[in-house]
Amino acid sequence: MKESEREDARHWLEAFIPLYERNESAINEIASLNNESPPQDWDKAFSNENVSALMATIEPTKKLPKPKHKELRKVKRDYTDLVKTCLHVGHLYLKSYYAGGLSRLTFAKMIYWTTLAHNLFEDFLKRLQKVRQEIDINKEVIQDDYNTFVKKAQSLENNGEYQLAMEYYDKAIEIDTSLGFAEYGKGQCLENMGAYEEAISYYDRVLHINYLADLALVGKSACKEALGEYEEALSCADKALKLNPKVTYAWCHKAFALAKLEEYEEAIKCLDKALKIRPDSGETWYNKGLYLAKSGKTKEAIKCCDKALKIEPNRYDAWNLKGTSKAIQRKWQDALNCFDKALEINASDCEIWYHKGIILKHLQRREEATNCFKKFTELSPSKEDEKFREAEAYIKSDTSDLEIE
Repeated sequence: MKESEREDARHWLEAFIPLYERNESAINEIASLNNESPPQDWDKAFSNENVSALMATIEPTKKLPKPKHKELRKVKRDYTDLVKTCLHVGHLYLKSYYAGGLSRLTFAKMIYWTTLAHNLFEDFLKRLQKVRQEIDINKEVIQDDYNTFVKKAQSLENNGEYQLAMEYYDKAIEIDTSLGFAEYGKGQCLENMGAYEEAISYYDRVLHINYLADLALVGKSACKEALGEYEEALSCADKALKLNPKVTYAWCHKAFALAKLEEYEEAIKCLDKALKIRPDSGETWYNKGLYLAKSGKTKEAIKCCDKALKIEPNRYDAWNLKGTSKAIQRKWQDALNCFDKALEINASDCEIWYHKGIILKHLQRREEATNCFKKFTELSPSKEDEKFREAEAYIKSDTSDLEIE
């Protein structure tokens, strides 16, 4: 069975089976009748309750969507025929019975239709069971299914289980290399794991397929940025935007590459494009604020930080940027308040401790400043850079001239 037929069958059975199961006992009672059945069995089988249930079943069955799978089309048709046959036999019997007896012709017709209904019912059950087994409705979907592997991999990827996700992407790739979903997904996993060169090789595979090309180019741009190849990153982002100018991340990555090349005005223009498409992105507002700050436009940078924080109040990077901008304006207490907010959210960011220490130093609160610089030196990943040496010097002496960058 093809995947499209299996999905169609699954959805159809989910709608159909409750109708069948609700009336299964009534059908069983009627279909089991034969010429040796005593009148009381006929009366019981064709009770008002059973007949009403069966009559109520036919109309909903007609309204179910026509299944694509040929076996299910037969099941649907025969189910309706079965119900009609049972009711025909019952009405025929009851009409003759209450008219004062059964003629030989009426009795013969009754036996014929009852036997037909019985055989049809058995055949119906076998075919229904066959279809249910074939689509494996109560078990895992067939394991060699491309979509199943991709969906499983995407779920694992979303949970950060990149290594295991790649195993499922590999299984999907073994099945089909013409779609590109698995190659793109594996590229994403490798990018998130920092294996940028290998990630690029999978994005290139997607580009050869020419499906998902815009997203693959965005991924490739991000990898080129991480590798410090900013001109290449810019080229990939431009190609992605030619294919689809509404890909927000393409504008963002283009902006990032331009900023690394210190073309801040152009970077800001790209972020404005991205914000027109998605104005509710806190990250994009933060990046715009960052580039404005680097351009010396402190007031505008603070406004962007406020917009970012309105969308994502827990963006500690936005609080930190707002704090450094306030410090440049020499609004020391405002800056200090921003750094305190940032540290409430993330106390393990060494840069925030450094910036707070500088503010406290300007406020001549030496003991507090020293504590902040000590925290900075504890958390700093690099013990050799200029900031670390200056902070360490301040801890030992109050003659250091530290500044916010």
